Amino acid sequence: MIITQNQKDKAAQFQEMHKREGIFVLPNIWDAGGARIFEERGFEALATTSAGIAFANGFSDGEVLPLNILLETVRRVTKRITIPLSVDFERGYGENDSQIYENTKQLLFGGAVGLNIEDGLPNKKISDAQVMKNKLDCMNELKKEIGLHFLTLKGL
Repeated sequence: MIITQNQKDKAAQFQEMHKREGIFVLPNIWDAGGARIFEERGFEALATTSAGIAFANGFSDGEVLPLNILLETVRRVTKRITIPLSVDFERGYGENDSQIYENTKQLLFGGAVGLNIEDGLPNKKISDAQVMKNKLDCMNELKKEIGLHFLTLKGL
């Protein structure tokens, strides 16, 4: 698996979108067909929706969708679009550093250039701040290792 120059360019483009004055619309998609439609309509970037991908594959939201299905969906989408894709990574499909690291790496090698990791827990509480910091540190370590300056966002 390699990170291409094209993917690096998309990551830089996605970073710049977040620095511009004003807002940009980031539609949430759940499959490659929907992604193509939004790209053809002129959107500059897309994001996945965890609920949409889960429901489209017969699962509930909340990391019930198997990671391999998320990874395959990301690969299918990024093969069909030419614009940046950010992935709703739920809680990272793991709690320890090595799981987060490997799962993040797989998504990046699948073509993602942005990741949204949630701090909400299934019991409606918020993750411990140190746990979130550790997850983000793991993800940011990959930037150095694979040379892809992807965007990492934290959300609920």
